[in-house]
Parts: sequence; C-alpha cells; structure tokens
Amino acid sequence: VDHLGGMGLVWGILAALPLAVGLPMSPAEVAEHRDLAKDMFQFAFDAYMDLAFPHDELRPISGTWTDSLVELGGVPAPERDGYAGVALTLIDGLDTIAVMGNRTAFADAVWKVADRVSFDQDAVVSVFETTIRALGGLLSGHLVAAGSLPGFEHMQVDGYRGELLFLARDLGDRLLPAFEGAPPESGVPYPFVHLRDGVGAQPVPEQCAAGVGTNLLEFAMLTNLTADPRYARASVSALRALWRLRSEHDLVGNTIDVRTGRWVNSLATIGAGVDSFYEYLAKGALFTGSGELAAMWDAAYAAVRRHLYLDGALVVGADMHSPGRRTTNVLGSLQAFWPAVQVLAGDVDDARAMHAAFVAVWDAVGAMPENFQIRNGNEVLAGPVPYPLRPEMAEATLALYRATGDHEHLRFGARMLRAIEARSRAPHGFASVRSVATFALEDHTPSYFYAETLKYLYLLFDEGNPAHAQELVLTTEAHLFPVLGPEGLPAEVWLEGSGAAVPDNKTCAEHSPPMAAV
Repeated sequence: VDHLGGMGLVWGILAALPLAVGLPMSPAEVAEHRDLAKDMFQFAFDAYMDLAFPHDELRPISGTWTDSLVELGGVPAPERDGYAGVALTLIDGLDTIAVMGNRTAFADAVWKVADRVSFDQDAVVSVFETTIRALGGLLSGHLVAAGSLPGFEHMQVDGYRGELLFLARDLGDRLLPAFEGAPPESGVPYPFVHLRDGVGAQPVPEQCAAGVGTNLLEFAMLTNLTADPRYARASVSALRALWRLRSEHDLVGNTIDVRTGRWVNSLATIGAGVDSFYEYLAKGALFTGSGELAAMWDAAYAAVRRHLYLDGALVVGADMHSPGRRTTNVLGSLQAFWPAVQVLAGDVDDARAMHAAFVAVWDAVGAMPENFQIRNGNEVLAGPVPYPLRPEMAEATLALYRATGDHEHLRFGARMLRAIEARSRAPHGFASVRSVATFALEDHTPSYFYAETLKYLYLLFDEGNPAHAQELVLTTEAHLFPVLGPEGLPAEVWLEGSGAAVPDNKTCAEHSPPMAAV
C-alpha cells in the first residue's frame, strides 16, 4: 500500500451501512452543539487575531503565524521576500462571523481588512486558491457589509462605502491575466499569476480541472457587482475550453498541459484535482440560470454515474478515455463532498448511501483519512496520512440534514464536532492532524477551517439561521452569495468567441431538468 503512505493500518467499520433514521436530538442538545461550534470558532478566531493577523494563517501550537498564500495550490519554490501576507484567514472567515451573528466583531473585521490588506505584492500565487479563499471572501464580506445579502441586512456596517469590493476588484484585475493570456492551443488559463507583474513564467505548465472550472461563482459575482463583463466572460470561456477537451465519454481528466491542451493525467475522478469542477457546474447552473451550464452539468453528472460509481455508494477513479479500465480504488477525503452535490441533483437516496459509507470511515478511524481503501466491505485501510481539518464531511452532513430532517445527521455532526474538539485542540486554536495513526498534530490551522468546517457545523445546529430561509449559493469555500438568475449577468458574457479559440469536438446535450433548488 505504498500509495497510501507506507505501512497499512486497518480499522474495522463498526457503524452499520444500511440506512436508518436517527434518534431525535432534543432542542437542548441541538443548542449545546450550536454553542460549541460557536465557542470553537471564537477561540480559534481570537487566537488568530491576537497572534497571527495580518499574516495569512495561524500556527496554533507555537502561537505564531505563516504567510501561506504563496505556498497554496502547489506553487513550487515559493518566494517570500516580497510577500507580507494578506490576512487570508480573516478574509476567508468574514462571513462566518456574520453567520454566527456577531455584528460588532464583523464590523471590526471589515475595517481591519480595509485598512491593512493590499494585493500589490511581489509574489506568485495560485489562481485557484486565491480565487476561492480571498476573492470569494471579499465578495461575500462586501455583500454582508453593504446590507445586500438577503437575510443578513441586520449585519450592515455603518459607514461602509464598498471598501471590500474595491479590494475584490483590484484582486480580480490581478487574476485576469491568467485567463486573458491563455494559450490559444488550449484556451485553458494559467495556474499561477504574479500579483504585481501578471502571468510571467509559469513554474508548472500543468493545470488541474478544478483549477480551470472553479471560479465561475466568484467571477460572475464580481461582474454582477461591478457591471464589468470581463470577469464572468473570462470564467465562462475557460469552462467552455475545458468542456471541449472532455473525452467521448463526457469525462474530464485530472491535469492538462495549458500549452497544448493535452491531458497529462487522464484520471477521471470526483476527488482531488477535479472535485469542485463538478460542484461549480451544478452550482453555476443554479446561480446563473444558464441552460448551457445546466446541459454541461447533466452530461457530466450522467457520465460520473455511468462510469465511476462502485456498488452505488462509492466513486472510484478511471481513465477518462477508457473508463472501463479502473485505475484506482483509493478513496480520498475530498470525495466526501459528493453527497452534497447529489442532494443538489435531487438524488437524496444515493447521497445518503455514499455519506453513510464515509460516516462509517470517520467513526472507525476517529477522523477522515486523506487517502484510504475499504477492504472486504468492512475494513478501512490507510497509512499514517493526515486529517487537515477538512470540511467536506460537514458540508455533506449539512446538505443531507436540510434535505431529509433526519437527526442521524445531527448526531454525526455532533460526533465530528466533539472529535475535533478532543483531538485537534491546541494551546492557541485547533491544529491539523498530522497522522490518523497517532493523532499527532501539525502546527497549522488552514483558513478553510474558519470559512467552511466550523460554518457548516454551526449551520447544522442553528435551525433559525437566516441563511436557511434565503436563495443563497455557498461557494466551494462556503462563502454566501445570492442567486443571480438569468438577468444577473450582461448578455455579452455568454457570447461565443469572447475567449481563446478552441476546436469544438462536442455539442452540449439537450438539457433535461430536474435539479433541486438551493
């Protein structure tokens, strides 16, 4: 099991996989876990603000900080000399503060970002990570601060004049060269951009499918707020370019050479490298009301169901060109998001079955291993792999609870919350687990722990939260955006020929609803 990190470790799956309705959780228990999620966030947030701000992320064991944006997304040999941090954790977690209802803390955070953050820095960053964490956080923070996010008008910040939107537009302009300079042979945007100088030399010429397809929500929101079509148009062009390069089976691979448009890694999966491509097809169709995106989603989702499902409950990897040839049965923690997408597609029973399999893994191990196998139907095989406080299990649990009302999902959320509290609590916040074999900790708290993991778990237990009563879309980083609908973007965004020319070897299948409402 070398691909699982060396020595194989085995846990028996104790939780039964057959679906069952959970015992009701009392209102007092629900409130207790809501308050626990809020307290955990406050403890970690206070530590970040006291010990790490305005740097990017907290080191919760040593009580120090790291300027990590220049490392995220696989930037090789990151240069730090010209980079001083952009308060990434604060930006990423802005709307979590709003979701938890702390108006004073939210206003204070808005002014701290406005006063201290600048993207005019000598640094190469990942377009993907910067988009989902920083751009998305600024946009949702702006919507709340301006009183423009439905249900959260009470969080409007007095005296706010669009300072976060100004930063978001500045950042969007710094990311655009990766799209506008895309090689015509592929139409695929570059994976990295220099915040000050534009595209420049690319440390790595490969781009993953998720990196191409996970920007539509953020760029479309930026276009909607600025009336500048360039952002959404660039994103739509990139998505079209990637879709044209799919296989005859309507599958995409993992990584592509942006210079040629040839697939470097043809592994078709819903896991790392591809995951949020599918998420943004589904959410993009709902967010914009685009029939074109809905048709892409229908075809892509049908292809996953046809070629990658295993026993109806798990999704494996296969070659995009020859999907009958399964290339891996190793599962990953990122795949745990898929039940949330299945809920969006209206396939709630399938979502419950897949989620139950991942719940069994969590309960057996005490966390979600980054990579693992299920052997003989009842054993989890994993190496000494990490659990970096990822949010996907919480995301799927929230989606299923909102769809079914089954308290089993509340009870699993409680187990997840208490496991993190027990295993990952450090002197100054919560630390990633370095190895699920020993539960030794890593001196690092990823920004998404604030933006996603604790937000999903808080929302799971906060039945009266205004987010539940609105037509909102949560981005892949769990930032809250209002649904734009068909009138939310200028018509020119959808015009063909606005991006790099790519030979079209496919036509979109006729769109056939349904897709569940957000």
